[in-house]
Amino acid sequence: MIDSSRAFGLLKLLAALAVFGWSLSFLGYSADYEQVLRQFKGEKALFVEDYLSNEFGGMFDGSAMSAHCASRNWTKGLLFHCEPPAGGIGQVRNAQLNCIRFAMEAGAELIVPEIIRRSDVDISVIIPQSKGTSRGSPLDYYFDKEYFNWTMSTACPQMKLHWSINDFWNVPMGNPIVMSINELGLTLVNGTIIENPKQFSTSFDSFFETRTNPKTRTWPFRVIVSQNPYAWPTAYDPPAFVRSFGRLLRYRVDARQLAASAMHTLHRQWIKPQSNLKAKAAGHHGYVGVHLRTEKDVQGTHYPQYEVQAAYYLEYIVRSPFRIAYLASGTTAEHIRAFTTRAQEFNITVLTKKDLLDPEELQYLKGLSWDQQAIVDFDMMLRANLMAGISESNFAWTVALKRAASGGAIGGYQPVPREEYIRWQDDFSTLYGHPGSQLEMQYSIWP
Repeated sequence: MIDSSRAFGLLKLLAALAVFGWSLSFLGYSADYEQVLRQFKGEKALFVEDYLSNEFGGMFDGSAMSAHCASRNWTKGLLFHCEPPAGGIGQVRNAQLNCIRFAMEAGAELIVPEIIRRSDVDISVIIPQSKGTSRGSPLDYYFDKEYFNWTMSTACPQMKLHWSINDFWNVPMGNPIVMSINELGLTLVNGTIIENPKQFSTSFDSFFETRTNPKTRTWPFRVIVSQNPYAWPTAYDPPAFVRSFGRLLRYRVDARQLAASAMHTLHRQWIKPQSNLKAKAAGHHGYVGVHLRTEKDVQGTHYPQYEVQAAYYLEYIVRSPFRIAYLASGTTAEHIRAFTTRAQEFNITVLTKKDLLDPEELQYLKGLSWDQQAIVDFDMMLRANLMAGISESNFAWTVALKRAASGGAIGGYQPVPREEYIRWQDDFSTLYGHPGSQLEMQYSIWP
């Protein structure tokens, strides 16, 4: 027998379930249904859900790309297979997008490029260190594979995707040819950027006919495309195309969920405290994202010394109306501590992703590679009220150009720097560096 108190509790539960079930049957599977479900979710879960569903820059619109793909001539069995890039999330993203753009212009199918991993101990070392053809990790090492499949099938269904060269293990295939942009006879600006991309298609056709024998050519035929992450000038394509093209790729969901959680903590505990928490001081109504980059990388890039970057960023924050800094770090723990301590002298609070994640999330973060963890920083920098970085960094350029594109400025346009040591600046983002440096990044990074 069930005692009266337990019976009463059971009746209340059954009644609640009945009401919930009636609501679902009455509302059906509509937007109202989603609203009912939201009532049963916690505040943080709702924040994360809204964060992930409301993309920076708005929803993906591939209509301009669709029109372009419909205008191309496509060759069945022509396979573009780009060499897997090595580097951070910004460098790899642009290399992958360039590969897609080349294949689109040539009317080719695409073997989705892999990604060469970097060592977590020393990011200037790649894994594996192969003397033969480099093989890497699948696309989802950095990116959302399902999302990419959806954007490509929506915006350019004519381009057939192959997820791996292994898909052709039982398909007879002749020796591939290797193509470098330098071999197409195109005029290059700054040594890497194609001056007139309109000539790419005819130049490739000529190269292909010269390097292969039509009488012995068999299909499918693979063209290995050498790496060139800074080749396609984004100003060549129409603005609507450029705005959507960079969004073919989206970073992996788990890292973006961590970013959403970090953003939730930042807003609830620092920027917009709850009513039962002590009000924050002036300057805590927003935050400045800064990218401190001193670690050497695969490309051997020489970054400004820590002291130089720290001086830039502290001056930038002090001039701003904000006193919270989110530090996106590609540097040592020693430099993070030094910057945090120095910032306190200016009444600036410095926070990192590790300060904003709960213990379970931190444990998950530790399971990600050094580069995968950078996705959290990327999202936090993207949504900062103001951001600052250095012009030697692809990461910083990508963030700045995406932020500019969200306001309608695309094609690597040239804002007028206000100081001689500022390389690029608009109302929301600043990159420090020498005038005229890194033109290849400015004009060829997809926003």
